[in-house]
Amino acid sequence: MGMKPPLSTEKGRKLDSWKEIADYLDRDVRSVQRWERSRGLPVYRLPGSKIGGVFAYTAELDEWSHSRDERQPDRDQSPESIPAVTASTISAATTTLPQNQVANGLPTKHVLTARKLIPVLLAGVVLLFLVAAVAMHRRIRSAKPPARRVMLAVLPFQNLSGDAAQEYFADGLTEEMITDLGKLNPRAMGVIARTSAMKYKNSKEDIAQIGHSLGVDYILEGSVRRAGNEARISAQLIQVSDQSHLWAQNYQRDVKDILSVQADVARAIADKVQVKLNPQQGPPATGSKPANAQAYDDYLEGRYALNQRTVASMTKGAEFFERAVERDPNYAAAYAGMAECYTLLGVDRVPNRLELLANAKRAALRAVELNDSSAEAHVALGGVRVFADFDWPGAEAEFKRAIELNPNNAQAHHWYANLYLDPQGRYEEAIAEMQHAQQLDPLSLIINTDLGYAYYVAGRDDEADRQFRKVVEMDPNFRPAMYDLWLLDLKRNDEKAAWRDRLAELRLSVRPELLWKVEQVHNRAGYRGVEQECATSEGTFDIQGYPKSAWDAAQAYAYLGEKDQAISFLETSYQQRNPAIIYVKCDPFWSSLHSNSRFQELERRVGVLQ
Repeated sequence: MGMKPPLSTEKGRKLDSWKEIADYLDRDVRSVQRWERSRGLPVYRLPGSKIGGVFAYTAELDEWSHSRDERQPDRDQSPESIPAVTASTISAATTTLPQNQVANGLPTKHVLTARKLIPVLLAGVVLLFLVAAVAMHRRIRSAKPPARRVMLAVLPFQNLSGDAAQEYFADGLTEEMITDLGKLNPRAMGVIARTSAMKYKNSKEDIAQIGHSLGVDYILEGSVRRAGNEARISAQLIQVSDQSHLWAQNYQRDVKDILSVQADVARAIADKVQVKLNPQQGPPATGSKPANAQAYDDYLEGRYALNQRTVASMTKGAEFFERAVERDPNYAAAYAGMAECYTLLGVDRVPNRLELLANAKRAALRAVELNDSSAEAHVALGGVRVFADFDWPGAEAEFKRAIELNPNNAQAHHWYANLYLDPQGRYEEAIAEMQHAQQLDPLSLIINTDLGYAYYVAGRDDEADRQFRKVVEMDPNFRPAMYDLWLLDLKRNDEKAAWRDRLAELRLSVRPELLWKVEQVHNRAGYRGVEQECATSEGTFDIQGYPKSAWDAAQAYAYLGEKDQAISFLETSYQQRNPAIIYVKCDPFWSSLHSNSRFQELERRVGVLQ
């Protein structure tokens, strides 16, 4: 309904929109809208307006802010509103009297007669007994293991700089914050991964909706306003159950000190959710802190480009990481980012795969050398061990080390499952690790797809089908899920479904003239004719318009039952280090070749024959 404007004329400057109000208070729009609903922020609505047409006066906002600063701790601010976790990770619960009461329980703003003093003292004694009882109850309750960990999500920090070119800085700060918080006490607190959190960038959904979708108890949201080498960061912690504000803080720092801000915020949040730092692990590692602000800036630019996940953007990301290590040769995090770029480029359809994997290996080894406590560096090195070396014991050691260092690293669980456990035939372990990754990154398309693949290779076809279709519902244009659906259709000998799902994938990527050709072949010779065309075509491009690979030909010949030809092309794929070769043992697509001695020799060379 809104408030009526006061009659006073000393109201200060008029602010005519939510954005102006938010800028004046140095907060984001969503926060000031929430304050208007729950904290009485003096905002007025234009007649007939629900939420869009608003205005406020600076003098009243100043008065509100001042009274809010002096206000006694209420339920929104008190640690009492946060549930206990475990006896080993939670501070003993305590209840404190408001700050305007002295030790004897007497409010300082009242003068009491002796006759009135006695019942007040008695009430104080009763209150102290109640406090002690509550504290004892909480200590007893905290000794019981929780059903699950406390879960936290860091929403994308809003860029309030008024410069779109600074988006990389806000996004990079978000990602770094997620990483630092994930290193606190992962047994007690899980942190949602970047991929899922970034789905809510500029989202209009409220905290309750976001919290429900991500399955979290707390949400950290904030903003950054950067001008030159100075940055002002605002962060606030919100409890999802009632959208109460538990903590808020502003930081004004030089850009080179941003990493220390992250550590400050991480510790403040840990205190508020009553999760102690792991004594054995200590505070978040600082070995990746750059020597200068320019190197950190290049690093954030690199992460921003890497996360776009296209060949062009990852190539650009590698260039930024290279620039960062030129400025600071001991910058471990930049080497880890560089290794990830080169590894992902190396598993794409690029002609210089072996060169890229060699670059990835050098960067990953250097990252681990500089900072052995970096989970990201060990994940990157694990990927290199698989794709470049087929060093399976080495890969498993790296993935396990990454998970040990940061159990909240979704990529570590994902790569361990998909790049090691699945190829080695350890299917149930792979499913468990993928489910863990999905909990940490519930909206990641590739993690949800690879969970479906884990079901598929484990023979749990109905679950695989449901999982793949769930991904297609999340994003109808996500080709990896459609590709895996096609594999599942072939496993079920359902050519009709295989053509339907293959065609849906092709329509997203194939040039119109090639798609028309494929459809003509299918009309004339059926699905088998399409595979025959793929196997025998002498063109330099496959039916998707990519440079034709030995892997494509191997799949087509295997489907047609021409085993020798299929194995010959698989051997070429091995020489080319085609990343898909690691699945020759586990993928049911190749089951017809398992008894062939040449295929068994190939399995031995890849290192997946048990």
